[in-house]
Amino acid sequence: MPGSMFRWRLAIALATALAWPPNSAPSTRLVAQQPTPTPRPGDVQSMEIPPVSDPELELIRRARKLLDSESRWNHRDDFMCPTRASTVSVYCALERAARPRVDAEPLAAAQQEARLVIWDIVVSKEYGHPLTDYNNDPATTFADVQRLFRWLETRVKKRLGQSPALRTSGVLRDESQANPPARASDLAIVREARRILESPARWNSHDTRDCPAAARTFSFYCALVEASDRVSGNLEQRGAAMQEARFVVDALAKGRTFPHRSWTLTTTQAPDTGESKTPFCSSNSVSSSESQLGSNVLKSLSVR
Repeated sequence: MPGSMFRWRLAIALATALAWPPNSAPSTRLVAQQPTPTPRPGDVQSMEIPPVSDPELELIRRARKLLDSESRWNHRDDFMCPTRASTVSVYCALERAARPRVDAEPLAAAQQEARLVIWDIVVSKEYGHPLTDYNNDPATTFADVQRLFRWLETRVKKRLGQSPALRTSGVLRDESQANPPARASDLAIVREARRILESPARWNSHDTRDCPAAARTFSFYCALVEASDRVSGNLEQRGAAMQEARFVVDALAKGRTFPHRSWTLTTTQAPDTGESKTPFCSSNSVSSSESQLGSNVLKSLSVR
């Protein structure tokens, strides 16, 4: 039956759905096929969380305005930012938005915060120069660039509203067992994810955990990412909605373990039928008795 097959395949996709981006520095990612130019200041790999400030937020808003039209986007960043250029890349938009001799520290902070956003957006590739490589990636669309700046502004604005201790620098760490309190926005995210996956035609059964901003089909994970963007203009990988989804998967998985960030195609046996299946990304196979796992996860989330 088509409906049953959809539910079964959606259940399979849960193995991939909730893996967090790196537990450490992003060296485990698949290396993107990008040129390797000479490194320049402000475009390096780092998981450091920069300090946040009002000038940084203002700078990001100016940069976002510079890229408010696709006709102004330079999709081929060549590591040069001419002052009078009619188009700008992601990196050059931030650089041009910085006031000379005033915004050196806010610029560095905005660049680093943008890298952290990129690590959340792109899971399957390793960028040696995140701002430039993401900008130049053939898979990156203008919608992706807009989402990058949207999340960037939301995150900096949120941090500015936190206590002074949380505005300072640090190192991004993965708290896999984080259990933050749920908010109304978390429930809204889950409900929006359910709407996104209300039809089999909207489901992407080959999840890589890269979620294009202009996608028309969605894996379970990408439905939650898309819903987070629609509801909050951001993604919190360890926020209540994403974490609760992980906990529900654990509860419904009947003791099966779904390893994070496995990119090797493997073959596993469905325990009740013996049928051999080839999962994508993680241990992406469940028994037919778990065919409604995907819909149960979303239903459980909405009532928790």
